[in-house]
Amino acid sequence: MKRRSLLASGAGGACGMVRIPLAAAQARPDALLKWVVGFAPGAGSDTVARTIAQAVGRGLKVPVIVENKPGAAGGIAAAAVARAPADGGTVLTVDNAMMTSIPVLYEKIGYDPARSFTPLAMIGTLPFVLAVPAQRGVDDARTLFQRLRARPGALSYGSPGIGSPHHMATEMLLESIGATALHVPYKGVAPLVTDLLGGELDFALLGVAGALSHFQSGGLRPLAIGRVARLPELPKVPTFLEAGVEKFDATAWQMVVAPSSTPGPRVAELTAAIRQALADPEVRRRLTAMGVELDMDPLLARAGGLRAYLDGEIRAGRDLIGRRGIKVE
Repeated sequence: MKRRSLLASGAGGACGMVRIPLAAAQARPDALLKWVVGFAPGAGSDTVARTIAQAVGRGLKVPVIVENKPGAAGGIAAAAVARAPADGGTVLTVDNAMMTSIPVLYEKIGYDPARSFTPLAMIGTLPFVLAVPAQRGVDDARTLFQRLRARPGALSYGSPGIGSPHHMATEMLLESIGATALHVPYKGVAPLVTDLLGGELDFALLGVAGALSHFQSGGLRPLAIGRVARLPELPKVPTFLEAGVEKFDATAWQMVVAPSSTPGPRVAELTAAIRQALADPEVRRRLTAMGVELDMDPLLARAGGLRAYLDGEIRAGRDLIGRRGIKVE
């Protein structure tokens, strides 16, 4: 397998101030909190972090700065936080890709998903929607699946990067329906959506938050959604199970982590603040409107806890990469 260094493909970061930092905030590490996101402003992970960050700041009584470090499907941000001081002043949103696929696909990644971070709290899962250009003439998921099986490797799909949650979930879908397709990786969701709207791609799995406006305007057609039940904002869109796909989890999970060796009392403090923010009615309302499934305690209990869940996901990601022959050219 030919590999290349993840860090060499990185892009510069951009920062967004959630609350204005105080002049005295540099006095101690816990006088402000830096929340790192591995994607550009406006991406799903960024929107979720900013929705939660203000409430976390209120709980901790400190300013919270959301810092965007896009590049390599979140790997740039993960490597940076792995090197950050373990003083409790920095947290990171991680998703499936950053913890399960990117470390497998790229050498010299700069972090170990099982050892470089201390899990703080699960945010939830974000469902993917199977989308096609409206002009494609595909009215339902079963029609698309038939076309994919009839023309192995001929149809194309896009993702915001090799190893991204979108990429991995699409390969899981293709595996589930017995099909193959041409993967076209992009540097982010925005150019992917532009090409999908223009008909340059045949289909894609997209997050609800970033695609909803295009569904409402008619530019894209949603065919199926990765939820147990239909989303109220898209009541006519069937679940994948309703579309005939079993044992397929079309979601991206997100959790918040800190650098390993962060002191135990600070870990407890951060965890409590994040969980309190996720219980805030307004935060819940806004996240639920994006399709985020928030109540993760039953899932984590079945898995044996947050760390056990993460370890299981790391193993599952490695297995999928091996089965589908996914690699970085």
